[in-house]
Amino acid sequence: MLLRLSSEHGCVECRLGYARKHYLGHIPTWKIKAAIWQQKKPVINGWRVEVANEARR
Repeated sequence: MLLRLSSEHGCVECRLGYARKHYLGHIPTWKIKAAIWQQKKPVINGWRVEVANEARR
């Protein structure tokens, strides 16, 4: 799953595993996915998380 993370420091596009390890603070993947599907753009650890369009890559 490709994610777009944005904050006041900029925007990053990366896979879920990399985002979890480097940006989102080792939160379990199921909690990240649940937050994405329950909210439009949840904020986790200061990052606004949304699903990026994988067809673009």
